[in-house]
Amino acid sequence: SKAMRGNLVEALKSLPTQQSRVLQLYYVEELNVYEIAQVLDLSPGRVSQVKSEAFKTLKSKLVSFAESDG
Repeated sequence: SKAMRGNLVEALKSLPTQQSRVLQLYYVEELNVYEIAQVLDLSPGRVSQVKSEAFKTLKSKLVSFAESDG
């Protein structure tokens, strides 16, 4: 729905910079974890961890949006 899309955009904008950057490189630029690690000067394990943290953050924000929408 349009409201859900708007909530997703807001949640993405509110992510910490590193989490946002990892998701952008992974989904928009279509880089793999190893390529992202090189770009951001991180270990591949750290990139995976940041990506996982980003999803947890998004999920919690979207749940709170859904609860506030009733």
